[in-house]
Amino acid sequence: MISLNSTTYRLGNLDNYQAKLNFQMGGSKLQFGSDDSVTFGRLTHTLDKMKTEIGVKNQLERVNVLNLASDVALKTTKQNIEYIKSELIKANTSTTTSEGLDAIAKNIEKMKQNLFDLANTQTEGQYLFSGSDASVKPFSMDSVTGKVTYNGDDKLRSVIVEDGSYRNAGVNGLETFYYTADSALKNNLQTFVNGDTLTDNSGNTFDLTLFTAPAIDATPPIPTAPLAPEKYTVTKTNLDGTTSPEEIYVRYNLAGDLETVIPNEVLNFKVADRILDQDGNEWVLNIPTNDTLTKTNWDGSKVTLPVTINTDPDIDADYKVTMPTDNGTKFEAKRSMFDMLDDAVKSLKGLDDLGNPFVPSDPTANYEFRREGIKKAVGEIDKVHDALVISHADLGSKNNTFNASYERVESKINQLKSLEIELGSSDLTQVSIELKALEISYTALYSTINRTFELSLTNFLR
Repeated sequence: MISLNSTTYRLGNLDNYQAKLNFQMGGSKLQFGSDDSVTFGRLTHTLDKMKTEIGVKNQLERVNVLNLASDVALKTTKQNIEYIKSELIKANTSTTTSEGLDAIAKNIEKMKQNLFDLANTQTEGQYLFSGSDASVKPFSMDSVTGKVTYNGDDKLRSVIVEDGSYRNAGVNGLETFYYTADSALKNNLQTFVNGDTLTDNSGNTFDLTLFTAPAIDATPPIPTAPLAPEKYTVTKTNLDGTTSPEEIYVRYNLAGDLETVIPNEVLNFKVADRILDQDGNEWVLNIPTNDTLTKTNWDGSKVTLPVTINTDPDIDADYKVTMPTDNGTKFEAKRSMFDMLDDAVKSLKGLDDLGNPFVPSDPTANYEFRREGIKKAVGEIDKVHDALVISHADLGSKNNTFNASYERVESKINQLKSLEIELGSSDLTQVSIELKALEISYTALYSTINRTFELSLTNFLR
């Protein structure tokens, strides 16, 4: 006779098997890790990886919103600058009267406020142009003087583009609302052709005529690298029109081109300018003493350069600094477009640097003073526009990178979802067949149980 314990055990196995099949009918293959430890491990890893990629995708969606807002803000900023440029060109014609210049000045003042608002654009609670800390309002304006100050930094926010990989997002205020007023480069190596004219950063020109036809080489002959360059005397034309002899060192490089180093080692700047080197580090002027520029390294150590007062009236700068001794060191004096607009408005109104009328008793002299300042402003607004174009192009390049990253992450997520289905989804057709087989097993077992509990041996043997 079949024992009761054996029957109960078999029935329990069928119940467990039915519970498993019922679970699989919901679409999932594995209810417990013990069902298939290898598959369960692969499935767990896949789900974890998919959660990571979904997190990256969410971050990229957010940064794409910010990048789109930055793109719109820069586009509008360029349009405003182009309008200001047209107004300055209009002001730079001899037919524009003093009253007309005053009207243009008022228009530019209004446009400055528009630019200030664009510079402080905020999206989803984050400022777009503040640098590494999006919670800092990037620009502030003095309520009395109208002076605009940048409160952000020269860094950018890092955003994850894939697991373990980050990219800089957006552009900061220094890149966008500042332009390069002056630059300097230690050992500014330049190639040239005999007879060329090169210009240094101060505007002085060098006539690089080392020999004239029918001669085909200078005296002494020009050496070829790796030989040391030879010293030659050329003519330098200064800003005031005077000329003077200048000694330079020249040789042929391995490509056969003439090369020399043009003096370009002094940076001229104003107090309000921001000084950046080739690595993006900022050198800070020690206001109010104004006698040193200091760079703070990542480890907290400092490097200091002496600053001297600019005494050349032809150079639009307050101070100057000589470059460090390291070859390839480059400095740029970044000037605020808002300062440039303030100077333009003063020129349009005929005011000096202190805001006082220039020669108020002589309308003719005052008008010429205005025209001279306007002419300078037209040149400066071109630099502002060029800086905006470069910054906008840089932003566009970064946006393309993030868009490509977004597409790549989406593709990874789709692949992981397919793998999840392959590993974790049950075959409903197979499960249905097994449930039918289970039903037959149940029927057979219960039939056996019924017969077991019938006391008549004759009935059991039927």
